Amino acid sequence: MKAILPFFLSLCLAPALSAQAGSYRLFGKGCNGVSFVNRGVPTIGASFSLILAHSVRPPRHPLAVLHFGASNTRWGSIRLPLDLTPYGLKGCSIYCTNELTVRPMPTTPRTMIFTVRLPRLRSLLGVRFFNQFIVLNPHTKPIRWATSNGGAGSIGR
Repeated sequence: MKAILPFFLSLCLAPALSAQAGSYRLFGKGCNGVSFVNRGVPTIGASFSLILAHSVRPPRHPLAVLHFGASNTRWGSIRLPLDLTPYGLKGCSIYCTNELTVRPMPTTPRTMIFTVRLPRLRSLLGVRFFNQFIVLNPHTKPIRWATSNGGAGSIGR
């Protein structure tokens, strides 16, 4: 999986023209006690992590997925962020498209982490991407999912 992500990013996402330093910023808010933070910034030849924390009493086998997307403004004809309240997920939103989905590793029952090491490929400089976690929440009804805040990254050196 770690080898696929940089390849995907280099092929599918548009590089910014003058990006040098890597950056990562969080935006929006999660729902039902779900949010994430970053450790480090996306830099070629280095690792950075996205750490999910949730206050939900987890099921026996916690399930979450992390989306990597190319946009945080449109998903086809749908404008982002998309408020999911009308669909039964009060206070939840979709903040980014989903071009790639990965499963983070549980570190505790209420914490999961996804770490990626970016190869030293100059073609990755300036590539922008967006993230969001989707978490199984057995305590919400009628839909048993919760969404995190969003994140926006730019790969630098």
